[in-house]
Amino acid sequence: MDDAVEQLQEDIRTKVIGKKELGENDIVTIKGGTEFGCDVFDRLRHGEWFDAWLLLACTEMLDKPFFVRYGYSVPLDEHFGKRDMMRRIPKPFAGWRKKVESWSKANKEHDAEVPLVYFCPLNHSCSHFTLLEINERDKTFYHYDSNASKSVIDGTKKSTRVYQLVQEEFGWLKFEYVEAVGVTDSTICLLIADFDSQLHSSRMEPAAVLWS
Repeated sequence: MDDAVEQLQEDIRTKVIGKKELGENDIVTIKGGTEFGCDVFDRLRHGEWFDAWLLLACTEMLDKPFFVRYGYSVPLDEHFGKRDMMRRIPKPFAGWRKKVESWSKANKEHDAEVPLVYFCPLNHSCSHFTLLEINERDKTFYHYDSNASKSVIDGTKKSTRVYQLVQEEFGWLKFEYVEAVGVTDSTICLLIADFDSQLHSSRMEPAAVLWS
């Protein structure tokens, strides 16, 4: 894993920015979108904590079908008090629902009849990420959790916290809800490989532009 990160950073230094070393003020803009500090890629190393910015960066790196929409991760919990305790955030999907409604409205205004797919990373207790997929194409909610319990995976536990939150904000869609296979480190490796392959592409449209 670390070898792949090293190769990625070397390609960024030499093939994109043209520097021997990246400085603390170097910024990466992925596909003309959100700007990130170049140190964001260090979080891909083994043992490092994935933060919300890295997840957003990885999502922007990927070549996605035109019907996919995505955004910043949604925190389900927050720290509070002097002892830095954890509490649940009320109605955490309220803002995401507005985004989905806005994207759906814009899609219809452009006379696009193509159903959309929405990717929403979820941050649990500020220590674990899962992914919620809202799929209009097959009218299904998919929740991917690498730490899902056996009872959730085998279907004996029917109601989870995410399921309840989804029903609270999106129950009107009347989609099926599925606890899907969890995202693993293999997915992360694919993100790196995809970005690296774009740097070597002959299209002359690099996936990122670095500013110093």
